[in-house]
Amino acid sequence: MQHLPIERRERLLEKCIASYGEAFKKFEKKVRPTILSHADAWVTEQGDLPFQIFDLNQGNSLRNKLTVLQNNNLPGSSKVELENPNFFFFDFLDPASMPGANLSAAFEAASRTILLRKVNLPNMLDCAVMYHELVHVGQDTAERATIRNEDDFNQYLRSKQHFRGEKPRIRIAYEVTAYALEIEALNAVLAGAIRDTVLRKKNLMNVLTRGLQLRKEQLSMLPLLTKFSTAYFCSSDIGHFARVVHESYAQVYDCI
Repeated sequence: MQHLPIERRERLLEKCIASYGEAFKKFEKKVRPTILSHADAWVTEQGDLPFQIFDLNQGNSLRNKLTVLQNNNLPGSSKVELENPNFFFFDFLDPASMPGANLSAAFEAASRTILLRKVNLPNMLDCAVMYHELVHVGQDTAERATIRNEDDFNQYLRSKQHFRGEKPRIRIAYEVTAYALEIEALNAVLAGAIRDTVLRKKNLMNVLTRGLQLRKEQLSMLPLLTKFSTAYFCSSDIGHFARVVHESYAQVYDCI
């Protein structure tokens, strides 16, 4: 897509943002009532934040990053000041930049950008992944709130960088939180079927495949989602779940 003129890419991204937005509102209708009535106060409080963050960003006139780049004739690495510290950008996810990963979305903290995979009709798993990334937006907002001066900001940026030959650095606690909430959200989408299937020790992969109506390229996400969902619901010890997430991520990332 990089070969297309930026004006064309900007229009395509605007359509992509609108498509995800429409799908995410349907996802919200399925998930938010369950989150708000959850027995665990932590799930209620933290699980509602991604919806609040998404709604707030609707007022961000700069949410289409390609519009910003086109209007200001800036290279992709240039800084653009957002008027609200809670705002973030959207841009396209380049699948070639993440070989082997069929992610629907990713969050690039240094540029405060959610990267979206271009799909015709985002499904519930696409929305759950974006919900996961919105958790990271909130985490990044809180982290940036501690920045007091330019030295702090430069240290923040260094913490997001990695160099050739190094594993990308990741805050594992952030991933534990984001996956816990993503699993709760997907369980709400499927009316509790994920938790019930884990507790009954039935085939969760089949439940996820049928219930979420996955596209072919999303099937590669199932083993990890099944592993994390099983660890999350099979034990009341969140430490067990955290260890499973850490062990999986440590194979690829430098976990801090």
